[in-house]
Amino acid sequence: MKRIIIPFAILFSALVLTASCLNDDNDDNITYYGDTAITSFSLGTMNRYLTTKALTQVDENGNPLDSVYKETYTGSSYVFTIDQLQREIYNPDSLPLHTDPAHVICTVGTKNSGLLLIKDVDSDTLRYYQSTDSIDFTHPREFRVYANDGSAYRNYTVKLNVHQEDPDSFRWNRVAVDNRFMAASQMKALCFNGNIFIFCQEGTVTKVYKTNKNNSSACTLLDTNMSLDADACTNATVFENMLYTMSDGKVLCSVDGAAWYSSDMVNAVSEGEEYYMPQRLLGGTGHKLYAYDAQGRVLWSDLHGIYWQLDRLLDDAAMLPKQDISLMAMPVATNSSTERIVLVGNPAEGTFATDSVALVWNKVEEYADGSQTHAWMSCNERNGNRLPRLANLQVCKYGDVLVALGGKGEAASKAEPFSHLYVSYDNGLSWQTEDKYVLPEGFDNTGSDVSALAVDEENCLWIFCGANGQVWRGRLNQLGWK
Repeated sequence: MKRIIIPFAILFSALVLTASCLNDDNDDNITYYGDTAITSFSLGTMNRYLTTKALTQVDENGNPLDSVYKETYTGSSYVFTIDQLQREIYNPDSLPLHTDPAHVICTVGTKNSGLLLIKDVDSDTLRYYQSTDSIDFTHPREFRVYANDGSAYRNYTVKLNVHQEDPDSFRWNRVAVDNRFMAASQMKALCFNGNIFIFCQEGTVTKVYKTNKNNSSACTLLDTNMSLDADACTNATVFENMLYTMSDGKVLCSVDGAAWYSSDMVNAVSEGEEYYMPQRLLGGTGHKLYAYDAQGRVLWSDLHGIYWQLDRLLDDAAMLPKQDISLMAMPVATNSSTERIVLVGNPAEGTFATDSVALVWNKVEEYADGSQTHAWMSCNERNGNRLPRLANLQVCKYGDVLVALGGKGEAASKAEPFSHLYVSYDNGLSWQTEDKYVLPEGFDNTGSDVSALAVDEENCLWIFCGANGQVWRGRLNQLGWK
């Protein structure tokens, strides 16, 4: 009974005081409203407690002890959603990890200055809310707002979302071991329709394995309807919701990795007296499929790899990568109809013996009506942070960056095999290693330069090892958040 009386006593007192203070000739101008709502919600200064290693305090073994320190940030920069239909208030963008939710100052606005109360954590008692109160948001809290005429009220559940993971932490799991990968001399992995397809070159043929991204404990060897030659492994790519490759000089496509069909109804397009025929697929984007012809020129097709056109180069074609090639499309943030296409790979084996870096090219593709066409250009200026020339180099788009992995250093490169994930934030112009992008603990591909790298639809990074058949899946925490 007490918890019911308290809020009404508070409300009645407030109304009496209001009436007594305004008891003059203007009484007829007082307006009371029957509608009620919470109209705004924001946080004040928030506390965050972080742990570091003490500089002077050590344990009995001489190891630095943990030291906790506090930092603050502006809580009002995190916008809160007020769902009037469900009567819920929450922050879609979670507060940083290690934020203290137990001591929170917040500012709440109500319609027509309605009376606001908050329910106790451990009882149904309602207490008058004050903007200077420190509120415990460890669990969702219930607010109640009364209309200023006392005729109605609304309850709201307020939830404070706080990140429980370090956004910059990379978590890995070894999900399988498949010894059949140890027979591969080349590997390439592609994510397609919720599955990972692994193309393995074994001698003069290519075998295709499939594993589901959610049930990766075993890989299935696909029974293909035709024999794929050794080149089918390095030619494999995804384009227009299909798998593509080249075998015996023909462009092939498949929807399941098992049944392959030729897409070469013509496989060439005439310009004047010259015909352009693909010899090596480079990769596909959401709009075009790219290839080299026999002269090493870049071709493109936007119709199932049937008709091919010659692309333009601004720099010497001799500097195009010839092996270990990866092609990625990087969206341009300022224009939804524009992409930057990045081509990364190594020179042909035995060439440029004094070089220690991989070759990087890119071009801008605009797809809006009336857009101009752009040419490929080399990005191999000497900036001191170029990608090392690594055996069996693998590169993929991961979130907003490019990630690269490879075996031993080739030619003049002294890079150690599989020592780092190399990361580029600027579309391949410069590369670096950092603690955020790390290889899994226990990762070992000793004795082989063969591996495959892929990214699935849920931003999980996959590594397939040719030395021992290990299969690893990992993700940067922030890329797993909705």
